[in-house]
Amino acid sequence: MSKEYEFTEEENARINKFISALRIFSIILVLAGVLTLIDGSTSSVSLTTIVAGISWIAMGVSFYLPIDNFQRIVQSEGSDIKELLTAFKEFKTSWMIVILILIVNRVFDLMDMFTLIGS
Repeated sequence: MSKEYEFTEEENARINKFISALRIFSIILVLAGVLTLIDGSTSSVSLTTIVAGISWIAMGVSFYLPIDNFQRIVQSEGSDIKELLTAFKEFKTSWMIVILILIVNRVFDLMDMFTLIGS
């Protein structure tokens, strides 16, 4: 039976730095979404603005979700590779959500553009 790889303290420190950066990035995205919604409510409210604000929030949440998987890499013993693969899988899902959100945003932008042209 083979022994599972365990990250060193230095490697765990690097993973912790990544976790911190990902957490900050996620919070910034959520704040951008909240500010977009607030700005949209104080100026002309459009469906595109609402979709954009919700999209920023959804992207922030999607990047926040894999943080616990990355955290388990640092905290666990004897299952670092398994936890890393799980974290990467969830991180890939986050990117797929972001790609889908960006496509939806472009569709709403195009709809808005054609509405302005038709007016």
